[in-house]
Amino acid sequence: MESCIPHQLSNGKISHPWISRDIIRHMRRRDRSYNKARSSKKQSDWVKYKAQRNKVQKLVAEAHTDYINNTVGDSLLASDGKKLWSYIKSKRKETLGIPTLRTSNGMHVTGKSKATTLNAQFASVNSDDLPLPDKGPSPYPHINDLIIEEEGVAKQLHQLSSNKASGPDDIPARILHEYADDLAPMLLTNIMQQSYRLGKLPSDWTKARVTGIFKKGNNTNPENYRPVSLTCICCKVQEHIVVSHLAKHLSKNNVIINNQHGFREKLSCDTQLLQAVNDWSTTLNQRGQSDVLFLDFSKAFDKVPHQHLLHKLSFYGINGPTQQWIGAFLSSRTQCVAVDGEESEWCPVTSGVPQGTDTIPKELSTKYLGVTISSDLTWSKHIANIRAKASRTLGLIRRNLGPCDRTVKEKAYQCLVRPQVEYAAAVWNPYTQRDKSMLESVQRQAACFTMGDYSRSSSVTAMINTLHWDTLEHRRYLPRLTCFSRFAGLVNITLPQCIKPNTRPGRGQHQLRYHHLQTNLDIFFLPTSHTIVEFAPNPLLATSPEAFNLAAMPLIRQLQPAASGKSW
Repeated sequence: MESCIPHQLSNGKISHPWISRDIIRHMRRRDRSYNKARSSKKQSDWVKYKAQRNKVQKLVAEAHTDYINNTVGDSLLASDGKKLWSYIKSKRKETLGIPTLRTSNGMHVTGKSKATTLNAQFASVNSDDLPLPDKGPSPYPHINDLIIEEEGVAKQLHQLSSNKASGPDDIPARILHEYADDLAPMLLTNIMQQSYRLGKLPSDWTKARVTGIFKKGNNTNPENYRPVSLTCICCKVQEHIVVSHLAKHLSKNNVIINNQHGFREKLSCDTQLLQAVNDWSTTLNQRGQSDVLFLDFSKAFDKVPHQHLLHKLSFYGINGPTQQWIGAFLSSRTQCVAVDGEESEWCPVTSGVPQGTDTIPKELSTKYLGVTISSDLTWSKHIANIRAKASRTLGLIRRNLGPCDRTVKEKAYQCLVRPQVEYAAAVWNPYTQRDKSMLESVQRQAACFTMGDYSRSSSVTAMINTLHWDTLEHRRYLPRLTCFSRFAGLVNITLPQCIKPNTRPGRGQHQLRYHHLQTNLDIFFLPTSHTIVEFAPNPLLATSPEAFNLAAMPLIRQLQPAASGKSW
């Protein structure tokens, strides 16, 4: 790689991307004018210097505005916020990184010392020699051997981002992406297939460069950092292929229970939240009680015992070369930690068992899959949290994208702020005017920012109409309607038995009609949703989710929510 791929060394001088060569030439003229005026002390030279200085300031300001509008703005219009975050990071004056760390051995100041300290902390999770459980004979068939196809490898390489960081083997993602068709046969025949068949991995594939990411608490405590591993890209490609092979086997033999929603087809956080909240709200509606226990496993992924995992895989029929390859992938792994350009020594990686669990204290509310759940299933605490978070993001955008065009500001709000107040909106919905107004205030502030009008005499409602923005209340109907409509087979969960189809004939109504429910709560999901379904387009007739949304939104705008949601 070092001898065959050309590299370009940077001079290390900090330079903003909007500073062009022409601006640099004018800066040099400004500096020469300043030196000349300082040495000659003539008034005419000082006048020339000030004129050149003002010209440079004007050119830099114009280039800065053009950069934000064109480069950052275009990336936002393409729904990619990476350029924006890179720009914001470049403006930060604080480049502290990982601060001085404190342990029982003293203070750790240098990059090498901090890297060694973090590496020792991350590697301190050791496994105990626990006996393997007797699971009895396996009722599952053996998994088929994996045949890695060239087309699959090439597809994975083509999907790589060229900006993805390389791993310990230092093979750039750009090389793998641009030469995918040439490299896929070699990776297939010489490395991946033999690696799977022999149950062995190249030595570089068992290494990981680790970065410590601060979580919360005291930033001088190494225990408050979590490891993020950077592994070889080629190994990640084979990981994806093996995981897909495992998923097919597990799904075919119904190994995974129905309550598992993560990383499964037609299931998501929304469906998990939907089922849980609907069960709880049904109990509350019947004047019953639900006792819910939330468990948070400390370092759950870092403490998985390798031998226990392999033993469990064997019980589920994952044997032969597949199990051997997974065993080789887990064993003989090493890692080093990098801090401030310096690395620790390489050390072996072992896993441990969960050393206890952290149960959520008995409180009135707790966060579950990103949604704050209260004991009475009201959403005021959740709305206050997401409103505060969205307001902070909006303030960040306002400080950095002030000179941008209206289109860029609007896209920034729609991509970075609005999703925060609409996450999992199919599950929760405010019913008090106070909560609704709290959410709408975020959009009203965004409208003032987008239009560049903060005058007290201006009508914010008129601004929103000019921007053609739907109210957040109307927009919340759409995910609820979409989620309810997907019960027709687009999600792997079924409607509760209390929802009965309405078979009475009617004009202009499709087959997805249901009887209305009477509820004692304003937070019940189903009654507030299937009312809309009666008037919405048939999801089975929509050619795509986008077409369904376009057809449904005009009908949603005509709905008038009930003043007090006892019956919808």
